[in-house]
Amino acid sequence: MLVGNISPRFGVGGFLALIYSLVGAVLSLYSFKLKDTFHLFSAIGLALNVLSLLVAAFILWLPN
Repeated sequence: MLVGNISPRFGVGGFLALIYSLVGAVLSLYSFKLKDTFHLFSAIGLALNVLSLLVAAFILWLPN
């Protein structure tokens, strides 16, 4: 097992990125309910947020 010295700031940054991705995904899902809106950017935002969540889940699973 690899053990290293890493600053807790990296963990906080990763946690904040996870929270921002969750909020972005929820907001993009909410925007699909709105009428008279252009849904292309909502779809792009949802795809990028889901991709970010999958990468974060992979990184959390990786050390085990």
